[in-house]
Amino acid sequence: MSRVTVMIGAMKPMTAGHYRLITEAVADSQCPEGETPANETYVLVSMQDRIKKNEFPVRGETALSALRDIYMDPQAGLFQFGEDKYVKLVFCHSQKFGRENPERVAEMREIISGIREALGSRGLSNVSVDIEEVRSGPPDVLMGLAESRPEDHFVLYTGDDDLRKYQYFKKYATNVDFAGFERFEGGMSGTEVRSLFQTDSDTEGFDTDRFGSAFPQGVDVSRVRQRYRTDAGLDPLKEIKRADKGTPDYSRYLQEMIDELQHIKGTYNYRKKEGKQYRKEASLIQNTISELKRQKRKNDRLNEIENDNTLNESKGIDDRQVLKAWFKRLYKNSH
Repeated sequence: MSRVTVMIGAMKPMTAGHYRLITEAVADSQCPEGETPANETYVLVSMQDRIKKNEFPVRGETALSALRDIYMDPQAGLFQFGEDKYVKLVFCHSQKFGRENPERVAEMREIISGIREALGSRGLSNVSVDIEEVRSGPPDVLMGLAESRPEDHFVLYTGDDDLRKYQYFKKYATNVDFAGFERFEGGMSGTEVRSLFQTDSDTEGFDTDRFGSAFPQGVDVSRVRQRYRTDAGLDPLKEIKRADKGTPDYSRYLQEMIDELQHIKGTYNYRKKEGKQYRKEASLIQNTISELKRQKRKNDRLNEIENDNTLNESKGIDDRQVLKAWFKRLYKNSH
């Protein structure tokens, strides 16, 4: 009997607590002494909306696009678990949601395809991506796995607060066990994080550092916040802070503008039949995005030179040597 670990989450948004559960499951940290730890992990993610009365609304497309564009960014450094660990991301939606929202499901599938491509471009071949339509939600995937693989032992890594919710598994599958953890790293629950999406960052008492601690290290928190607020219809420009050229903050500023323009371009639905009349407008926006990306690359290079100069001044190295070496690296990387 092989151990297989599982993590279930809506991840709207994916917090540090969610990511900790994923890493604990992949490491199989609760494997009893003397047993072989699992090298296969399923991460089951709901594609559906999280919209409740008097709470910050989150569409499935928002959470998925944030995963693709921000969490899968190589600079974030997430989902690097070692080549001996096989992680299967399974995005699922209910049969009812599929019947009622065929066009939205098609759009989500396109986003998920982008997640798969983002992982592949980073060389993470041990992390796969699948999509499943189920009766109601992610727990159905686990039930199906347990029933189809009775010889394997499935261990669900979940928050302590959810342990009771999943106890019904025991009635239907004897090969499912649980490992509970405190999942609110940073001291914040997903509900509180969503409430802070609703709150303007310049509101008195808004704690930027505490808000940032709710996300995995390496994730660009400002981009996550902007993405969720934009898709909820809140003023995104209020969150964008201008900066001076030649500084790291200027690159961040340009990236935020790029993200916003990409969102606007996407609203035209220019790739679909009903939006084909807007292809010219989308093309003009893409030209602007391309120019901003060029300016960001230029600014990043300026910062790289400045960092090299600052470091070498302390070592007494001639700036001309630094520039010569830097241009050699640039030429090598471009060929």
